[in-house]
Amino acid sequence: MTRAIDTSKVYKCSRCRDTHWILKHIPANQATSFDGVKVYPDDTYLLPYASRCPYCDGDDRKKALFKNSYIPFQYSTGQNKFDWDAYGFIDVSKKKTAVQNFVDNFAEVSKNGIGLYLWSEKNGTGKTSLACLIGNELLNRSVEVKFLPCVEILDAASSGTLDEYERCDLLILDDIGKKKTGADYYDETLLKLIDKRYGRKTSTIFTSNISLEDIEIDPAIFSRVKSRVLSIQMPELSIRESEDEAEKEVLLRLGE
Repeated sequence: MTRAIDTSKVYKCSRCRDTHWILKHIPANQATSFDGVKVYPDDTYLLPYASRCPYCDGDDRKKALFKNSYIPFQYSTGQNKFDWDAYGFIDVSKKKTAVQNFVDNFAEVSKNGIGLYLWSEKNGTGKTSLACLIGNELLNRSVEVKFLPCVEILDAASSGTLDEYERCDLLILDDIGKKKTGADYYDETLLKLIDKRYGRKTSTIFTSNISLEDIEIDPAIFSRVKSRVLSIQMPELSIRESEDEAEKEVLLRLGE
């Protein structure tokens, strides 16, 4: 007999519905016994298993959200605002306003799965840094955020963790648009991820070195991306070098 889910009930934790357990899946050939022996070494089907919910165990839900966001360490510490002044005399007021509106009104824009497409042709212009800072700000507001480099999509699929990225409130999909090894399977996996988020109307921030019009991805993926994002071109000015120099200055002062 199937147990009906009470959709009218408000749960403290929507992830596990207050059961403190989350159902996940791993390839059967990765399952091991307590002594480390593989139980189904020749099988590749997905095997369900339950793990403790990291989002409601203990009192610090926000700490758990940060830990499980996978935002790289260099973008997760010491950042409380984005340095728009680093672009000098370039007018970035509209971009700054658009980003702030996205953060401040995330509860509303996320209902329709609206996201951002941050791009510039030059490296080091602050695309990933800005995306992660947005993620950090929303994590502080108890929004579930995940960071996933496009080069790691196939790893997530093979390890059975892709569903984490399909379900989260905000996904930062870093460096989309470059050709990858195993292109056919990569495109299929990327399409599945974006399609699931498209169907759920969940928000995604994309970063890329390619404009949205010139991006080389499957047409089906392109149509879904374009319909749900605001494209913001970052100034073609590298600010990474100045940030690196500032960090080195701090280290030198510590030695004084």
